[in-house]
Amino acid sequence: SPSVLKKTKFDKVFIASMWSKEIKKKLEKNFKISKSKLYVFPISKIHGLSKKKRGWFIKFKKLINLFNKNKIYYYLDHSSLLGFKRKKDIYSFNDIDLGVDYEQLKKIKKILKNSKKFKKIECGIIDINKKFLGKKFNYQLTIDDLIDLQIKKKVNNYYYWVVGSNILRSKFNLLEKHKLVIYKNIKIKIPSKFENYLSDLYGKNWIKPQQNWTYDNYCNIYSKIKFINFKTKLIS
Repeated sequence: SPSVLKKTKFDKVFIASMWSKEIKKKLEKNFKISKSKLYVFPISKIHGLSKKKRGWFIKFKKLINLFNKNKIYYYLDHSSLLGFKRKKDIYSFNDIDLGVDYEQLKKIKKILKNSKKFKKIECGIIDINKKFLGKKFNYQLTIDDLIDLQIKKKVNNYYYWVVGSNILRSKFNLLEKHKLVIYKNIKIKIPSKFENYLSDLYGKNWIKPQQNWTYDNYCNIYSKIKFINFKTKLIS
């Protein structure tokens, strides 16, 4: 708890969170901690320290087969798409990311729950100060603490989704079409315009790893959201 900082001496506070920017502001304003003592630990370094979970590929393959069988719209996303295009590794970062469509959310929840193939399925829920997303927006599903389903809502000609305190936005035409690629002898989907999409997310030099990358370095941030009524809910 931040209140501990009032009772102890320290040289530096390391902030390692999806909400690093907001935490830093709160520590400065509410707890009067000097900027010189606050350090936002880069997400890229956290990813570099993480290890792959045992049996991860078996779970991933089960999910892909389940999605294909039930005609679920999905594709490799974020760090997994980045890792695949850089060095053919979808799990080179902290987890596996897949993009899914908000319109299929109820169907996805139902088939995951009924499949009995996974031990834990969590919903990330948060209130968002944008009418087109609104209160109790289900922005993410996490499967067995391994696979994150980034839930994207189409509004007019854009997809919107939430990562940390950011609302990200990309044009619909960057994600509407997919192609199949081979990964460890299974076929998986990626956006057909993956280069344009990765440039939209990470910038034109996406192929080159950034040493001190944080969530505030996304290039397609539409707006910020407040940390209001955030919670996770188990559905199995």
